[in-house]
Amino acid sequence: MQSITFIIHGIHGESSLIKQIIQSLKDNSSYTYSLHLTQKPGHAKELAFQACESNCTLIVAAGGDGTVNEVVNGMMQSTKAKPILSILPIGTGNDFMRFRKQFQSVESFFQSLKDLSSISLDIGFIESTSNNQYFLNIADIGFGASTVHTLNRQRKFLRGKISYSIAILRTFFGFKKPTLKITGSNFQHKGKIMLIAFCNGKSFGNGIIVAPTAHPDDGKMNITIFGNLSILDYLKYLPKLKKGELIRHKEVRYEVDNDLKIEIIQGKADTEADGETVTSDSIHVKLIPNQIKLLEPLDD
Repeated sequence: MQSITFIIHGIHGESSLIKQIIQSLKDNSSYTYSLHLTQKPGHAKELAFQACESNCTLIVAAGGDGTVNEVVNGMMQSTKAKPILSILPIGTGNDFMRFRKQFQSVESFFQSLKDLSSISLDIGFIESTSNNQYFLNIADIGFGASTVHTLNRQRKFLRGKISYSIAILRTFFGFKKPTLKITGSNFQHKGKIMLIAFCNGKSFGNGIIVAPTAHPDDGKMNITIFGNLSILDYLKYLPKLKKGELIRHKEVRYEVDNDLKIEIIQGKADTEADGETVTSDSIHVKLIPNQIKLLEPLDD
């Protein structure tokens, strides 16, 4: 008998599809299930860890990128066999699932569950002196992480998709580019940096596509470096980033590397992963291939 654990963001609550799936489970003796609404930051991580420790066979993460990030971190901390992960995007950004096939019906969900239709995902890992963190989609050091700080502060009075754009504009006024040294297995870079994105997925920040060629199942981590760009440069290229176009600029680099060390030479540089603040230290970032299986709809 398969055991399913639902971990649902407490504010967003159950979507219509989730309610239909749960109703179907009540009439199906082939599955047992438990339903959990998150109550605090870090709760989804605790619940995912407990689900793994109890030998759950499927975790359904319902929320945005932050909820999924917590679930992935809870799964990766368990030494037990990893359950299959299913993501039902009901959050604000949902950047990772923006480019994945999504379940549109109860029938589709159960057909994939029956056939175990899944894809094996790579996982990113950030190591620092103060904190370690896994990420499924994108982590970054620099401007993006500072924007996450602003976004989290303004969530007390502003939510929704527009909050991302406002957080970006607010961050511009106080952000100072740090000097960083990047040492990878394939390349090196040193200088003032607006942002370095470590990409398993394609987009972050509600649709900013910083790595249009990234795929979370190819065993490769895409690196996007925005160097000594100005505010006007960023605003100029933002429409192209939204369209997923590569930026042609002397201060923009696209690399592929699965093991990097980022040293802060001068200034302050925050790091975030999937919208969650990680650290302000120098960091070591690497990609770990084939870690979690993601349940996906069957091809038509």
